[in-house]
Amino acid sequence: MRLIGISLWLAGIALAGYAAFIFDTTLTYSFGTIVNLDLQQRQMMMLVAGGALFIVGALLHALTHTKVAAPQPKKLKRQKPSRPDFSKIDA
Repeated sequence: MRLIGISLWLAGIALAGYAAFIFDTTLTYSFGTIVNLDLQQRQMMMLVAGGALFIVGALLHALTHTKVAAPQPKKLKRQKPSRPDFSKIDA
């Protein structure tokens, strides 16, 4: 579960980084460049998906570190049966 969490939050960071810094939302024509709304929508969806992957991965990673160990039962020591010491009796 820990490995899955780490891989999910790394994938979320990678996807959000790609969408924010590499993904181009402009189209170049002979008269200039324009911003394409469809490409902007795809960029936003990639950012949202990257954020969701990051949050889920961080939660999975964090929950594997907070496992509470079950209390161990106390071991009872057996006592030897007591024997009376007859040497201390004055007869």
